[in-house]
Amino acid sequence: MQIRGVVLVFYINNKVNQWMLCRLIDFFNLYLEVILI
Repeated sequence: MQIRGVVLVFYINNKVNQWMLCRLIDFFNLYLEVILI
């Protein structure tokens, strides 16, 4: 049971990190567009 809980936390954390990375890339692209235009 304990191992399953750890795997679940790791899985959710990985999904959150992917989402944060996508948002960061979107923000960076928007930032570049504002500067270049």
